Amino acid sequence: LTLWANRDEWLKRPTRPLAPWRHQQSIIGGRDLEAGGGWLLVDRHRGDVAALTNLREAPVASLNERQRPSRGELPIQALLNRDFRLEPEQASRYAGFNLIVFRQAQRLAQHMSNSDETAVKLHRGTGSISNGKLSEKWPKQQALESAIDKAQHLHEFDWLDAAWKALSDQSQPDPLHLPDTGVALLRERELAPVFVNTPSYGTRQSTVIKLSSKGHLKIWERRWTGHGAALRHSDVFWNNKHD
Repeated sequence: LTLWANRDEWLKRPTRPLAPWRHQQSIIGGRDLEAGGGWLLVDRHRGDVAALTNLREAPVASLNERQRPSRGELPIQALLNRDFRLEPEQASRYAGFNLIVFRQAQRLAQHMSNSDETAVKLHRGTGSISNGKLSEKWPKQQALESAIDKAQHLHEFDWLDAAWKALSDQSQPDPLHLPDTGVALLRERELAPVFVNTPSYGTRQSTVIKLSSKGHLKIWERRWTGHGAALRHSDVFWNNKHD
């Protein structure tokens, strides 16, 4: 399993970098310090992976925004409970989300969402998810799928370099190909690149994961601070052979 991912978030929202979690040492990943959840987490002993994105076209919910639990709880629950399932009533308590769960022992990946009541099995091959439904292919997704396919036969150093290059791409796609998610066109264009870079909101973490069939796990995280010309990054690497 290989995974390339960007996390977009408000720049002022506090987060903790890639590391084992203090009270759940089997879990490794970044952590949202405002709500306490995660967005891309790995069980470093079992090799399970849980990844979350917000759904920009969220379904109508009966709960007030402030009463909703944080979506960041879902990756934690998925890793701590091997029999994790999301019933429709439970899923509807959250704002719109996509959740990808990979089980190393079963070689099984599933997509869960409150835009669809049925969990979908993901098949072998290259796939992507953004802030739309699983069936949608936004320009940023198409760009990343193409990049990861082209890099798959490279040696690790060049493969990782290709990942960072693809994940930091700020080029604008053709406006005619942008999704219509209910935000203004200007905002749609700001959010359209693979790497989002605005004064208040943008790509905060870029993460690359490589998990072998024998359970050897490598995680690279690139943390981004600032915006515009002042954008800068720092890198963290995790290798479970040295755990």
